[in-house]
Amino acid sequence: MLYPKMESLAARGIGSQAVSLETKDDGQEVDIGDIQLTAAHTLKGRVVLSDGKPIPPDMRVTISADRAWDSQMTEIGTDGCFEFHGLPAGVYEVHPSVKGYHAGGDGFSVEALVNRDIANLVIRMEPAQPQ
Repeated sequence: MLYPKMESLAARGIGSQAVSLETKDDGQEVDIGDIQLTAAHTLKGRVVLSDGKPIPPDMRVTISADRAWDSQMTEIGTDGCFEFHGLPAGVYEVHPSVKGYHAGGDGFSVEALVNRDIANLVIRMEPAQPQ
């Protein structure tokens, strides 16, 4: 897979899909042509704690691309808000990290389809049960 990193293009408001390529021999040169750049999207959201407590300081959220080994991380604001820029259209895993809480079906992430700008993704987190 060949792709530019999301963060490298975010400031320009552009993105690119990952390109699959295959070589048959070591050292083989492959002409992949031009990498097509497209408009990138912004995802804005908010983490909400189900017990109504405020978000502790220094908590983070990570977004990971489904088709490429690419991610971004940002701090969650005290109001729970976060945002990511430079996202090419695709499926992403959004992983909020708030100490003592879990989110999503697997307890750690939620899946988001980003095919336009998204301004209102809400991730509800539940207190973690003691083990």
